[in-house]
Amino acid sequence: MLAHRVGVSQSLVARIGRGEVDASFSRTLRLVRACGLDLEIHVVPLDEDAWTLVEQGSVLTPDQRLDRMLAGVDLFEQGCLARGDAHD
Repeated sequence: MLAHRVGVSQSLVARIGRGEVDASFSRTLRLVRACGLDLEIHVVPLDEDAWTLVEQGSVLTPDQRLDRMLAGVDLFEQGCLARGDAHD
């Protein structure tokens, strides 16, 4: 049992799994390793543009998000046509 191997209660593992409890990094690492896995973490430059898009999208309605996504698909397809790429 995972909880027993890590030394925590089964209910805590279940609450972590459901996202009801935020586990510390060390506890997360112990849980991952108890599953026979390891955790790889990489530090990469922050992509401010992507974060800005996430923040802007968080205030949109689902319909507005869909419209934004469809506009992106249209732009992608126009780019493929302009380059002469065959795109399905």
